[in-house]
This record gives sequence, structure tokens and C-alpha cells, in this order.
Amino acid sequence: MSANTDISDSRSFSNNFTAVKDSSKTLQNTNSVFSDGENKSRSGSLNFSLNNYPMSNPIGRFALNGSVNIRNNESERNARSIFDSYTNPAADTGYNRLYNNNQESISLNLNLNYSGLRRLLFRRFNLFGVELVFNQGLTYSNNKANALVSDYDSTGQKFQRNNQLSNNNQLQTLGYNPALSFQKNFSKWSSRYSRNFNVSVRLVQRIKKENNISSFAVRNVERSFSFFTPSFSLGHNYGLRDKFMSNVNLGFARDYTYPGIDQLYTITDSLNVYSVRFGNPGLKNTRIDNANFNFSINKRKPKAKYEIGASVSGSMNFKTNPIADSVINDISGKRLMYYVNADDGVDYNLNYSANISRKIKKSSIQLQYSGNMGNSRNSNFIDGIESVNRNNNISHNINLQFSLRTLLILKLSEVISTYSSNQSGSGLASYKVNSASTQFGATLNVSKNFSFNTTVSTTDNSNVADKIILWHAFSSYRFLKGKEGELKFSAFDLLKKFQNINVNTNIDGTSTTVTNGLQQYFLLTFSYYPRKFGKKGSDD
Repeated sequence: MSANTDISDSRSFSNNFTAVKDSSKTLQNTNSVFSDGENKSRSGSLNFSLNNYPMSNPIGRFALNGSVNIRNNESERNARSIFDSYTNPAADTGYNRLYNNNQESISLNLNLNYSGLRRLLFRRFNLFGVELVFNQGLTYSNNKANALVSDYDSTGQKFQRNNQLSNNNQLQTLGYNPALSFQKNFSKWSSRYSRNFNVSVRLVQRIKKENNISSFAVRNVERSFSFFTPSFSLGHNYGLRDKFMSNVNLGFARDYTYPGIDQLYTITDSLNVYSVRFGNPGLKNTRIDNANFNFSINKRKPKAKYEIGASVSGSMNFKTNPIADSVINDISGKRLMYYVNADDGVDYNLNYSANISRKIKKSSIQLQYSGNMGNSRNSNFIDGIESVNRNNNISHNINLQFSLRTLLILKLSEVISTYSSNQSGSGLASYKVNSASTQFGATLNVSKNFSFNTTVSTTDNSNVADKIILWHAFSSYRFLKGKEGELKFSAFDLLKKFQNINVNTNIDGTSTTVTNGLQQYFLLTFSYYPRKFGKKGSDD
């Protein structure tokens, strides 16, 4: 059993300015939004588990676990927005809006895993070695939200309640997930090799009942769902003694998602003129079929100078009735966004890696490569015209490391990434971003107790004018008789160049966001590691 609590208070400020121009670079409209707010969050959780696995009584084997989570959140935010349209001055708007939100939530989760079902039903008949596991999952959540929104009245010089946005909402959700799993293993061993093949089939019925109670009558919705979500997996591993080991895994899983109440009946806030959201009560549920595979092989010859390994894994998601955006660009420059069900979409992801290392007496050198390819195809609508959006990303990561016994470790790495986005709609632009990062690191173990480490990295992004150079340095010293104490000094961003770079691909294309982060700071930490913490007599 374990318990946890968290208390956090925060304050935030933001200032955003957006200007929109047409193809001839003529200014169409501008929007500036300044907001500041405070947030207070309190949360607590209780987790427990009970396991019973008697060897002499298989019928009594079960595992029970559960959790209780409670959360309270209070926030206040003041947002001031000014929108100027140079094509339609009548569309100019200005807001001084105050948001007061109070949210309370409680969730309960209970899960029972019963592995004595085969013995209970078939007694001593082993069902050809097929294992049966019966699972019962029960969830309940109650979320309450009270939103008070006010607009500043310049005439009366005070905030007046906005009845179109202020609301009370309570969402209760009850879920029951019975599941039955079938598992079978085939194994064979000899003095030369080992082989294992396993099959697993899991049948799940997801039953959910949801009741939403709101001060807005249209959002008073009660609904029920029942989804059949099967999955299966195949696994095979084969190894030759003192030569190699290989693993292959294949899997398939089906799942469903349903539109939330805020997607069906959206409370439309026009403060952000470039993202004015509207709901769609006709949205359908989304089905997601996932197929995945994994393959790895490792050479494991004893006393060999070289060690070699490689792996490849991938997954594909097929989406039926996915929820997408239908964007209407208003003549005033405002952007209206509606939730709709789009044509079927597909995502795939492929990961691959290889490594080779060579021992040189008591030293070693290692070369590692890893890569990733991702592609997504999704439909959306822009001004009533359907467009297929294809996002692609490719990355390569190369690492070279040399270890001079335990005295010195040198590491050089290079990461190259490409992000691109293409729209099939006529007149819509394509986007591409290239990024390259180089890092050098060195670790010097002066003695068994004292070590020094430093890293220098450069990042070059095609959407950012200047390179970003980072330099960090660290040192640590272990002391006390049993080396239980550690004193560590860390110096981050010695050149004061740190920035956050985030590359995102969406309906608008590919974008790069650069924000300033915490620059040049130092950290001194003291740690104590009890030698007998955990198992008695352990050396760890």
C-alpha cells in the first residue's frame, strides 16, 4: 500500500501577437493577447495491491489492486485581447475577460486478475497446456467544474458576468471491463540451442456509462457504450549456445474512442479569434486498429573481440471515422473551427538500430546507429474543400564512444532530423524543416571517488537563424567509510545560450517554436545511499 500527495501553486504570464498577410504580403489583420493568471492545485492518491499465489491450491491464485485519486484545482486568469481587421473594420473586437475556475475530481479503480480459472473449470485437465486468466476491471470517476467568466464593462468600470460562458458541469463515468485471456507456450531445449514459441489471445468487452449534468440544458447528456476490443500476439525466440539469440514478436489490437462532451457541445469562446471552436453533436465513435512487430538479433560469442546487435520494430494505426477539423477562414480574418468525422486515416512508425563494439585489452570502442521513420495521413477540410494532410519525419542518430579502461570515456554523437508536411488541397503550401545536432562529451574518473564530466553540443535548425551552442559541466565526489555519501556540483548552460526548440506538424503545416529557457544556473546536491536499504546483506 502506498499514498502520495502533491501541492503546487503557480503564476503565469503570456503575451502573443499575430499578424496575417495575404499572398502579396499585404497586412490583413492583427491580434494581440495578454494574459496573466494564478493556479492552485491539490491532489492525493492511495494505491494498494494484494497477491495470492499458493502453489498447492491453484484455484486460489489471484491478484487484486486498486487506487483512489482526488484532485482539486483553482485558477484565476485575466485575458485582454485586441483584434484589428484592415479589410473589414466592423469586425474589430476587444475583450478584457476574467476566468475563475474551480475543479474537483475523484476517481476509483479496481482490478482483479484471477489465474485459477482453468483449474476451477476443468479440474486436473490441463486443457492442452492453455492458460486461462479472467480479469475484472471496474472504474468510476466524478468530475465537477464551476466556471465563472466575466467581461469588463468600461461604462460601469467593473466586471459583469458572461452568461454564455459561465457554467457548472458534472461528469460521472462508470466503466466495467471484463476480459478473458488464453495463453500457450511451446518450448524446446537442448545442449546446443533453445527455442520458444508463445501465443496469446485477449478478449475484452469495454462497457461504459456516462452522465453529464450541466447548467446548459443542451449539455445534459446520458449515454452508454459497449466496445469489443480483442487483441492477440505471437512471439518466437531462438538461440544457439555461445553464438546468437534472436527474437520475433507480432501483435494486433483493436480499440475505440468516443467524442467527449466538449466536442459534441462546445462552449464557444471567441477570445482567440484564430481558433473559434464549435461542437458537432453528430460525431461518430472512432475505431483504431493497431498492428505491430519487433525483431532483434544479438551475437553473443564468449571471449569474442566483437559484439554485434541489431533490431527493427514498427507499428501501423488504421483509424476509422477519426475526428478532424473543418476550418473556415472568415472574410474578417477570424478562423472558425468545427469538429467533423473525416475519411479513414493511417499512421505508421518504423524504428531500427545496430551496434558493434570491440574490446581492446581493458579498453573498448563502440559504434551505435539508430533511426526512425514516421508517416501519418489524415483528412481535414479547409473552407469546405477536403484536403489530405501527409506528415513525414525521418531521424538518424550516430554515436561513437571510446573507453580507456575506467579512466576516460569520450563520446561523439550526431542527430539529423527532417520534418515535412504536404497538403493535397489546391493552393495549399508544403513545408519542410531540417535539424542537425552534434554533441561531444568527456568523462574523467580521477579516482574511484571523484569524477568530472563535460558536454558541448550545437544545434542547427533551418527555421532558426543562429546556431544554438550549449556547454554543461558536472563533478561528483563520494565519501564516508562505505561511500554512502555523494556531493555533486552541476553547471548548466555556461554560455547562456539555452533555448527550447519544438518542431510540430499539423493542419497548418510544419512549425518550429523557439522559447527561452532557464539559462546558466548551478546546482549543488548532497545524496546519501544507505548500504542496507532493501534486501539485508545486499551490496547494492
